[in-house]
Amino acid sequence: MNSKERLIQAARDQLIEVGEAGSSVKAIARRAGVNHGLVHHYFGSKEHLWVAVLDKEEREIREELDGAIEEASEDFLRKFYLPNLIGNPHRMRLIIEFFAVAKKYDSAAKALGNLFRLRRETFGRLFNLDDPATPLLVLGAFLGMALQSHMDPELEIAPAAEQLLKLITSQSKADQASKNRQTH
Repeated sequence: MNSKERLIQAARDQLIEVGEAGSSVKAIARRAGVNHGLVHHYFGSKEHLWVAVLDKEEREIREELDGAIEEASEDFLRKFYLPNLIGNPHRMRLIIEFFAVAKKYDSAAKALGNLFRLRRETFGRLFNLDDPATPLLVLGAFLGMALQSHMDPELEIAPAAEQLLKLITSQSKADQASKNRQTH
């Protein structure tokens, strides 16, 4: 792993462990085992380092998605999305911290907005949804469940996630039936 990659990984780890507010360029560089001047050399600022962390997270998720998306949509959500979002406390912590970073830095807000747009598009493709409102509701529901699960680890969200899957698949089937009637 080169210095730039180590800085991104160290920043991600800092974000998970102490959050954006508790992370300094020097602490991140120290954790990466490099001079703090390399943050400015590679990224220009702490803001752009956070965007690089978000971009790396997005790439990793996209690679995981590419392997899993071939499955049926309901199976994909059950086997991939729910465990990786709701069942992964580090990912949830990153999302929470990215909200804080996005509030502070416009470029991070844009990157996080792009990540969420891509998620909505993925849901739309998975379920053949032409209506942009349904993927928005789906993502909002998953993020809400993940946030609640993170804040209350005792909360049993699996039944709610299953109910959401039933709603999504029934909406998808209704949309497909409507398309079929229109073409015939």
